[in-house]
Amino acid sequence: MRRALGLVGLSLLSRIMAFQITVNVVVPPELAGKTGKALLYVHDKMLADAPAGLAAEKALSMKDETLVLEADPNAEQVGKKAADMIQPAYYLSISGDVFADPAFSLSNGQVVTVTLRARSS
Repeated sequence: MRRALGLVGLSLLSRIMAFQITVNVVVPPELAGKTGKALLYVHDKMLADAPAGLAAEKALSMKDETLVLEADPNAEQVGKKAADMIQPAYYLSISGDVFADPAFSLSNGQVVTVTLRARSS
């Protein structure tokens, strides 16, 4: 019984704690002067076709850097916060003059490395 309560408590605690990832950004020299942002989105896997909600964003300095993105617990997808979703999930995207492959199914505390590329005209 105690163990079951511990698991329930741990599950509740993980929903209360902020979701955070670390992003190592690799910027090739030819991208100097470009602009971009790291975007962290939240979505419910049970709502596959609904637009994701923006949970965090940070401007890129356009040099190699490490960013910590902490999800806004009030970010919503179709009116639901992550704590209210059936299967909350997060993914990382890069926008602006540069891009990188998106990173899906991120875990809390995960470290992700992205290498930026120039967006084609």
